[in-house]
Amino acid sequence: MVVMIHSHFKVVSMGGVDYVFDLKEFPIYCNVSFLLSKLVASIAVPMFYVFSGYLFFKNDSSFTVNNYLGKLRKRLKTLLIPYIFWNIVVVLFYFLAQTFMPSMVSGNNKSIVDYNIIDWLRVFWNYQDEMPICYQLWFLRDLMVVVLMSPIIFFAIKKSVFTIFVLGIVWLLGITIGICGIDITAIFFFAIGSAFSIHKYDFVDFCKKIKIAGYIMSSLFIIIEVLIYNKRGSIDLLFVNTLSIVLYKLCTLSLIASCMNITIAIMQKGLLKTNDFLYESNFFIYVCHALPLTLFLKLLIRFVNPASDVQAILIYFAVIIITIIFCLLLFALMRKILPRFTSFILGNRTPQNSTH
Repeated sequence: MVVMIHSHFKVVSMGGVDYVFDLKEFPIYCNVSFLLSKLVASIAVPMFYVFSGYLFFKNDSSFTVNNYLGKLRKRLKTLLIPYIFWNIVVVLFYFLAQTFMPSMVSGNNKSIVDYNIIDWLRVFWNYQDEMPICYQLWFLRDLMVVVLMSPIIFFAIKKSVFTIFVLGIVWLLGITIGICGIDITAIFFFAIGSAFSIHKYDFVDFCKKIKIAGYIMSSLFIIIEVLIYNKRGSIDLLFVNTLSIVLYKLCTLSLIASCMNITIAIMQKGLLKTNDFLYESNFFIYVCHALPLTLFLKLLIRFVNPASDVQAILIYFAVIIITIIFCLLLFALMRKILPRFTSFILGNRTPQNSTH
């Protein structure tokens, strides 16, 4: 889903030339990519936060200072080290691209060789629209901040589950909290997962109870969102735009419920089983995919120079498939040649002596 989110392309810049893919020229591609990347796949990050919150407090009936410090030490390895390493990798890649392949870069970013102290700080925190230079890692950055705030979240939810509803209203209305650029999304969905662990609620049972409502609401909201997307250029009313944002977020909630119920049904019926290799490689795909995805996208667009919806859609799906296959092959190679190093840069998430 994360790869699919970033495979959506609207304007691709290479060597000062913009390749534009808009509703007017590519209506079918725009609707397909909007539906898959902007609606369905957009639930990936909120679900990650739910899982993170659930696992963070799992089996903890109380939240002591020692527990808290122990969890922080663990996440220095699982979150901070990968965050620093992969941002540095992107800086190195940009430097090499700007030096040896200037025709493949947009030309809109500052040259790495001209970076000052502020630019280097922005590499890790505030690089373009409050994202790190390895943009998909904003999730890890926000998660690290939420982990630091976990005692507040624990005691607030322990005292009253109503905390979730308050955070939900703040999230729905798009109210910013202004804490170092951290989005309320991280706190809200982390708190949802936390509530299930803290109060020992059955996550699967809860999902089943809202199954029908989730299916109906997600189908309805998808239709509404696609209609709004196609009319967005002609809508310029503040109220309508605000309503659209709220509907989009309600669509996200309903899609999460639907996705969980589909997954539960598949697993309980034994139609799919966990694949060890995919399980071990998923974090690598997450941290690594952005650079090869961008390169493959630009190469395909330059080579094909799409002039029709069919060509644009084929490129869209090709980029997703090629990027995932490339990351899987790279992961397998790195794990075989450099198992300890690979485990280290992934936060010790993978076995160092795996035989798979």
